[in-house]
Amino acid sequence: MNLEIESLRNQIKEIDIDLIKSSLKEIERLKEEISLINNEIQKNPEEEKIEKLTSPIVDHSSDVQINEQNLSAIKNTKKIETSFTSEEILLKKAKVIVEKLLERKDFASSTKEEFYETELDTFQNLKNYLAGFLKLRQFSDNSSPRALITRAELELENRNLKKFLDLIKQLPDNWKKPVNNFIIEAENSLNLMNNEGK
Repeated sequence: MNLEIESLRNQIKEIDIDLIKSSLKEIERLKEEISLINNEIQKNPEEEKIEKLTSPIVDHSSDVQINEQNLSAIKNTKKIETSFTSEEILLKKAKVIVEKLLERKDFASSTKEEFYETELDTFQNLKNYLAGFLKLRQFSDNSSPRALITRAELELENRNLKKFLDLIKQLPDNWKKPVNNFIIEAENSLNLMNNEGK
């Protein structure tokens, strides 16, 4: 293993810096193209579903005479629709958050200091860049940021928003900072859905 690492370091030292810069520019250009294509793909059917799910519920109950039993049945129906809609929206937003976190150009540092110390090494810098560009996941059972995100993503696939949030909240502050607003919003929505379900 050490021999392979030493071999890679020697290869990296021999690489022409201009070639690296031109390659990085090409990678950025390709990344932008991929991003545009992904946006177009995601807009089509998913956007229509979200619009249908989030469209306001029209309430005509004031226009018609309704007895007390029908009124309570209508209220219960609205609660079910609202919580379903909220859960679907939260799941969509959570998927976006996972993608955003995986795009971070940082392989495994847990503090800003660690990130800046390792950036001095070209190999680490390249590894960090590729980790974000390729959205690397870490399937080990440790508490590194990418391992936590990977486990959170698996919980999200199982539609378990509470465990997803618990794992995201365990991220180091420098990873969690861009998604703090989502965490607060999601916790409030989950509490609201739980209270409506009672």
